[in-house]
Amino acid sequence: MKLLKKLLVLALAAMMVIGATACKGRNEDDLGNSGTGSSGSEIGGYEGVENDYAEGVTISTNGKEVYFGDSKEGKTRLKIAYVEAGFGSDWLRVIATHFVKENPDYWLYLDGDPGLTELVSTQLSAGRNLADIYMPLAHDWQTYAINGWIEELSDVYNAKPDGEAGQTVYEKMDDTWKEYCVANDATGEGKYSYPWSAGVSGIAYNGKMFEQYGWQVPTTWDELLALCAKIKLDTNGKVAPFVYPGLIGGYFDFLGYTSWLQNTGIEGVKDFWTFPSAEVYNPEKQPYLGVKNALESFTELFGPNTGNALKGSMSKNHTEAQLSLLRGEAAMIINGSWLETEMIRDLPEGYEMRMMRIPYDTTAKKDENGEFVKINYGMTPDFMIIPKQAAQKEIAKKFLVFMAKDEMLKYFTKYTSTARPFKYDTAELRENLSAFANDCLDIYTTSENFIAVKKGPLKNINALNWYLTSSPFTLLVYGPENDGTTPDRFVRLQYQTAKGEWQRWLDSVG
Repeated sequence: MKLLKKLLVLALAAMMVIGATACKGRNEDDLGNSGTGSSGSEIGGYEGVENDYAEGVTISTNGKEVYFGDSKEGKTRLKIAYVEAGFGSDWLRVIATHFVKENPDYWLYLDGDPGLTELVSTQLSAGRNLADIYMPLAHDWQTYAINGWIEELSDVYNAKPDGEAGQTVYEKMDDTWKEYCVANDATGEGKYSYPWSAGVSGIAYNGKMFEQYGWQVPTTWDELLALCAKIKLDTNGKVAPFVYPGLIGGYFDFLGYTSWLQNTGIEGVKDFWTFPSAEVYNPEKQPYLGVKNALESFTELFGPNTGNALKGSMSKNHTEAQLSLLRGEAAMIINGSWLETEMIRDLPEGYEMRMMRIPYDTTAKKDENGEFVKINYGMTPDFMIIPKQAAQKEIAKKFLVFMAKDEMLKYFTKYTSTARPFKYDTAELRENLSAFANDCLDIYTTSENFIAVKKGPLKNINALNWYLTSSPFTLLVYGPENDGTTPDRFVRLQYQTAKGEWQRWLDSVG
């Protein structure tokens, strides 16, 4: 158990690279003085959000307290701690107003914190001053179940949010999350986490700029490389094809991991995550041959001397890179479905954000009709959990069920430009959503969606990842003259590392 706790700490440190990908666009200071109250003045980033607040509900001036009527006196508090991140908080506040109207004996305290993810483990282990629901960014949460820190949620999944004639929460949920929500505690297997968002990864681009120059959205890798050359030519080098947040390497994963999925296929990548032997890292055969192919494609695009990225991109964080896109310094950026909401206050007037799926390279898999298999890498699956020692566990479960109502799912999509991983109809929303939101929904609804789920005897070894040493992407950007890294050398290093460590990992789990 001590080993698992130590590994958890290491995992949380590593997670910071990825967790920052859905990083904050607004913080608590943004909420402090903009005003609210039952009059409905705007608190969040979207104008008119107050029109979706339930009638008769009061919201405090800092946006944290939500209760029905004029007072919260005599009501039971439900505290929700959430990451004030890329998706903002408008969606949560709207849902909260409807919950307290339907359940007027409760009031909600919405505790937004951009750094919550790093605090969850400490708070759960201490068992003091706990929220009733935590909504952190994605990380390896399964050890929370092993340690007995979080509540098993089968009764949430068995509930019917839309009435007895409707489906259960579990029946409404996407299959990918049916696997991801499972973990083991001391007594056996159970369902411990609850989905937050359905991530969409791709390449965001300046729609008006593409229209101005007549650039076509690429489907294949060769078309993408040709587009990069055309952007540099058509703009006389004034616009870079790409900008990226080099200080936050997790964004490169979206590109590389998607290419791996396209090369190997979902079933092959799922087999990798069962870790049957060190041979899953053998670059001469699938599934790891697909990693080698993906890294080779990445190097074609962003390797040294390609000139396809804005100068200084490796020194930019996510906000700086995204602002470069909005200023027209670059035409494209690797990103996720939270981007538009995260930057809503910085969008120039008339700017049209769009999203394309990751193009296919020559080794990508095709279906029986000769068409490329459409796969969306769900990236970092953000989740919700209820502490075992939470003061209001039953109310917290009731709120999770309430969030799965069709109406509440639609509110989430309306204010985040993306879906939650449940079955619900977004057709009536889409004509009022942005082009970017519609692109993200198109990618999600027309793809096989994938999130990584570790299985097998080694599933709790946090060191196991699709690369075992450092991330390859920064090394490949700087090139072999920096430290000798090439795609071939990198994947062979992973194979050697796996073979050297495998028996120790097996021994550690008994």
